[in-house]
Amino acid sequence: MHECEKTCGNCQYSCLQKDTTQHPTIGLLRQHCRNQRYTSAEYTEEMYLEDQARGYCRFWTPIKRKEE
Repeated sequence: MHECEKTCGNCQYSCLQKDTTQHPTIGLLRQHCRNQRYTSAEYTEEMYLEDQARGYCRFWTPIKRKEE
């Protein structure tokens, strides 16, 4: 198994959601995290800044691939 780059785009918890705050008629897709720990009050701003410096979230989990 090879090591993959850890980014939001290849995380199991990542999803795209329509954001209509800027363009109410068309909506733009924005990346969000579905991990409950990421959106909880226990995940502090300090932890967020540490993760930003590292380049990926501490909750990053690889996408599970179907075995062929």
